[in-house]
Amino acid sequence: MNEPVFKALEQLKGILGSASLLFNWDNNLPPDIMTYASNTTVKSVLQQYVNGQYEPLLFFYKRRDDTQARYSTSSRKLLTSYLAIK
Repeated sequence: MNEPVFKALEQLKGILGSASLLFNWDNNLPPDIMTYASNTTVKSVLQQYVNGQYEPLLFFYKRRDDTQARYSTSSRKLLTSYLAIK
């Protein structure tokens, strides 16, 4: 294996090793939903605040259709919140 390929493989292993881990739901803690709406996608994370840090429970990602791509900023945020809860 040549040097650039080896470096790329090591970098990829580091990225995969540091990927977010999903945690288990704790019924005693309130949930929190973080949302993000770009021009083309909506994303959200269901999380809980545990021991001073947020722990992700679920990730949601959806590409918006052509009609949704023309929504205003506030409508995009509302759509993202709706889809996250749905």
